[in-house]
Amino acid sequence: MTVFRQHHCPNRPSQEHNLQRQRGFTLVELLVVVAILSALTLMALAAFGDVKRKVYSARAMEELRGIEKAIAAYSLETGALPANLAQLNQGQFLDPWKNPYVYVRLSDGGPPRKDTAVVSINTDYDLYSIGNDGLTDQLLSDPKSFDDILRGADGAFVGVGEAY
Repeated sequence: MTVFRQHHCPNRPSQEHNLQRQRGFTLVELLVVVAILSALTLMALAAFGDVKRKVYSARAMEELRGIEKAIAAYSLETGALPANLAQLNQGQFLDPWKNPYVYVRLSDGGPPRKDTAVVSINTDYDLYSIGNDGLTDQLLSDPKSFDDILRGADGAFVGVGEAY
């Protein structure tokens, strides 16, 4: 009977040694995985923020149409535009960003919103939300007004200030 001995070659690691080396992840591998997960999370958050902004803008447009209808009903009943939104007796009007809607009756000499040609966008009243950033300007060409949700062309337009 011949007994074979396994010789250990110093240049070749044993199978047992290979198994011990392959049990965990290296620090570099873990860092790569964390970086990839972080990038994916940031992309998901950015997409969610964009969707949320679009949903809020659409909601503000619908609410402006509702307020516009309430103003028209008030005008038919009384023969005049309300002096303020409180006269509509429908509670507090807050946009999706929790800012009050702005109503300006132009017959009172209130400053009108103006388009890029510096022409008033309405002849009866202005109604708008100051948008997500909480900033606005009378001129729609000002970047502060780009995200405003507004009524223009005496109600023929309701949308984002940048699109007017």
